[in-house]
Amino acid sequence: MTRTRLTNRERFEIESLIAQHGDETELGWQYHDGWSDEKVSKHCNATQKTISALRGKTFGNLASHASRSSGKMFEVFEKLEILERRLDALENQYTAPESASNGTFLTQGAN
Repeated sequence: MTRTRLTNRERFEIESLIAQHGDETELGWQYHDGWSDEKVSKHCNATQKTISALRGKTFGNLASHASRSSGKMFEVFEKLEILERRLDALENQYTAPESASNGTFLTQGAN
């Protein structure tokens, strides 16, 4: 049976193990390949719930939890960037000065 109460020493050892096998990213905590809260819990003889709570408090949410919505957000931002580039191109096309035959500048589309 796994325990849920941790001593300060156990907490320190678990936090050290988590820190050793992961990195902080923009999206949250990311374990290295093969590591997870579950693996840490088995290695330290603690419940996965205890490890998840400790990791969340010390290192933040898992990047994989954040990335569930970030995939969609990435798509939205990517499409937004494409639209911004198209809008810039249109603005440049219709507002860029062009030389007229008499040496004056006209804005395309202006009467």
